[in-house]
Amino acid sequence: MRQTIAFRIVHNLENKDENIEVSLQIANNVDEMKKQLIQKLVQDVKTKFSEKYSDKPFQLDVSNIGEGKSYEQINLKISNFDKGDISLEFQKSNFDIPCLGIKFHQEADVKSNLHSEKMKSLLEEHFRDKKIWTSPLWPAGYYFDPRDWKNSSKVWLMVRDRSMATKILDEIVEIYEVLIKNGYEITS
Repeated sequence: MRQTIAFRIVHNLENKDENIEVSLQIANNVDEMKKQLIQKLVQDVKTKFSEKYSDKPFQLDVSNIGEGKSYEQINLKISNFDKGDISLEFQKSNFDIPCLGIKFHQEADVKSNLHSEKMKSLLEEHFRDKKIWTSPLWPAGYYFDPRDWKNSSKVWLMVRDRSMATKILDEIVEIYEVLIKNGYEITS
């Protein structure tokens, strides 16, 4: 139904020269709008973090997000651990396909960490509604919901109303708390 409506709108737009020009200007500015909304998200995440978690043994790192490149991240840096983070990472450019989980900086660190193999089963047990996976840098991760940030207006509306900042922080901190509660110290 939505595709049919969109098709009719595009069909009507192409009937007038000025409509084509305006449509292309809008399309060319969507990425800029997303960058501005991501800056808002970053600010909201920083604000919520300072309100709720400033006294915890971890820090927020938002230094690698905002350009719209693949693999940009919001990270939770854990005290006494410099080999990885709890990370929300966009797998695609323009802030699309976010993954959330424990991400190490180097494959060798994943292999040498005493708990990395058990992290997947722990997250599987706790997050029963999520499909937990592993990769060479991620001992445990999952696709953050909503996953489609490219085409979903829901995502950007959540960013605008600040609920996305809360969702991101809550899930990142929940992963940290699950690990710590179960004795999986993330230490060097």
